[in-house]
Amino acid sequence: MLIPEREIWGVFFEQTLIAGVRAYRTQGFITSDDLEMQEAFLFIGIPAVALMETVTRSLRDPEGLIFVDGRRVTLSTCVEGFKPMFELLIETKTRLSSIPPLSVDENLWVQQFLLYAGADRPINSDAMSEARKDELRNAFSYLVSVSTQLTQENCYKANFVKVLERILVSQ
Repeated sequence: MLIPEREIWGVFFEQTLIAGVRAYRTQGFITSDDLEMQEAFLFIGIPAVALMETVTRSLRDPEGLIFVDGRRVTLSTCVEGFKPMFELLIETKTRLSSIPPLSVDENLWVQQFLLYAGADRPINSDAMSEARKDELRNAFSYLVSVSTQLTQENCYKANFVKVLERILVSQ
């Protein structure tokens, strides 16, 4: 059964809110100034982290993606407008299945890598080899591309600033 586009957007913004609150309140990767100023990197970075979480949650599903609300989407249940992005997410999942699982430190590094895409922010990575960083960059690079594509969608443009506002006032 196809998940309506409106619902896909709703679940996406829910996952984006969760990822943004974690980056702000728990991890300290973004500041209230970043949110108040609506820094450009947030518009691609937070959604990229949310997509990372969707992909990693879905690693055991050979054909689908598992949304934050538990629903599963496959190519056959994906609405037409999202199929190109869905295929890029599946490609990311395929790349991840061919590399060793992420440690906690590597997971945090990837989150910062995605969050700061397009920003001049340092990423703490002393414990990782350059080879592993390159492997992770290659595995997760599609998420920045998908996130960039999402920023061009009308629904995204109309709603993402509201997500930033909700992150800022989160407790």
